[in-house]
Amino acid sequence: MYILHVTRESGSDARYGIGKSLAPIVTALRERDHTVDILDGDISRTHPIGRWSAWLGRCLLAILRWHYAPPGPDQAASQAILAMLAERTRIAWIAARWVKAKNISHVHCHDPVLAYLFTCFARWTGAKARWGVTEHGFGAYVQERPGVFIPRHLLRHFQAWERSVAQSAAWLCAPSHTGLQQLASDLRWPVGTSAKSAPLPHNWHAVLHPRPALRHYERAKARQLLGIAADEWIVLAVGQLIPMKRFPLLITACGSIDTVMRPNLIILGEGDQSPLLEAADAVDMRHKLRIEVTDDIGLYFSAADVYASSTATESFGMANCEALSFGLPAVCTAVGAVPEIIGDAAWLVGDSSDEMAAALIALRNDADLRRSYCAKARRWAQAWPDPEKIALEMERIYEAI
Repeated sequence: MYILHVTRESGSDARYGIGKSLAPIVTALRERDHTVDILDGDISRTHPIGRWSAWLGRCLLAILRWHYAPPGPDQAASQAILAMLAERTRIAWIAARWVKAKNISHVHCHDPVLAYLFTCFARWTGAKARWGVTEHGFGAYVQERPGVFIPRHLLRHFQAWERSVAQSAAWLCAPSHTGLQQLASDLRWPVGTSAKSAPLPHNWHAVLHPRPALRHYERAKARQLLGIAADEWIVLAVGQLIPMKRFPLLITACGSIDTVMRPNLIILGEGDQSPLLEAADAVDMRHKLRIEVTDDIGLYFSAADVYASSTATESFGMANCEALSFGLPAVCTAVGAVPEIIGDAAWLVGDSSDEMAAALIALRNDADLRRSYCAKARRWAQAWPDPEKIALEMERIYEAI
């Protein structure tokens, strides 16, 4: 097979997003003698689309802005959504041209908007390939989430596109069964039936993200390299600095702990730091907070005492799973697919900073409790499938008729 993965991700997504989970699968598929290419946001910008196509795209975007982003309270949000659409249009156009030129047999899109646009351009160019999509969000991709506002007049169009993709795709994947069930509910799928009682389509598949290869360090060595004292109590969090991750909630939780027991919090992620710094100032945590970017996350996992996730929703939780693979006791909000994916291997809490703080205090005070969660984490990690197993599963999905 000649497989093309199409995603709009770029930059930090290679560290914390789709790129991180996709790379080992691509490598494993190549080792099984398949040809696999990736077209992402960074790569697309190195491929010119032609003067005529660029001019046509600018004209179309101007028309869409005039029609869908008129002056008013929703103008800024509408323009941001249309800019997102323009970016995906460019990538989908290049993907269709690649399929035509390179005789690609399978196209795997990593969001339904990209998939819909690809199918439009594939019909236009005559590109022939089996195609499918992975839904990386929990439930429908096109919906409002923390920090994401979609004006209603645009939301209706994108939701219709997503339903069309779900109906037409040769395969549809999500990283959890609960995510597929939520997608069916969000899309009211199948049409005219109760999503909660109807069976999912046969070509919908729950496929876990594979275990990544992260470097492990001895604890003392990791702390030495990071400049962390042996007796410091370190809570680690990982993820892009976006509202959905709710890092201010975690900062508030740590800041509510008595000053004698208050942990040092390290957050690994890229994005706007100002909301986090404001939250830290509000609870006197600025001197206890480090926000950093790294390509060696294993170094930080090796040095940490506890891992924490305060996210508002989660389709899988790669960082949660990575923390468990290092045998760390973990405290995670019980949202999205988290309960399905990690079960009792981590301490699941509600959405309040008080619950998060109580769990962190209990883990610091009780060595037996820490050892219990460390043991659960290691048992969970032993069952986490490797990239080769996931690649074999994807191969069967691609070949299914």
